[in-house]
Amino acid sequence: MIANLPGSAEGVPADVLVLNNTRPLAFAANVNAGTAATTGDYVLVANPDAVPEPGAIAELVAFADTHPRAGLVGPLVFWPDGRWQPTLRRFPTV
Repeated sequence: MIANLPGSAEGVPADVLVLNNTRPLAFAANVNAGTAATTGDYVLVANPDAVPEPGAIAELVAFADTHPRAGLVGPLVFWPDGRWQPTLRRFPTV
C-alpha cells in the first residue's frame, strides 16, 4: 500500500493496491483508508521522506513475529547528522 503517490501510478508493481481518492486527504486519513483496505499481517506506516536502512523493515517484522503481544513496533529514528530523533510524545491532557 502506498498512501502518498504523487503523479501517475504507472510503474507500481501489479500486486500493489492503489487507492484513488475523490479529493485530497490528509496523511492520517490516507493511512486509515489504506490500512482498512489491507489484508496482510503487518502495515508499515512511514512518512514520504522516510528512508529506512537496509534490513530495517525485516528486523521490525522479525521482532513483531517473536513478540506477538506487541500491538505496535517502531524503529529508532535519527536526524541526518546522526543524532537520535525522539518519535514518541505523550498525549496532551486537559
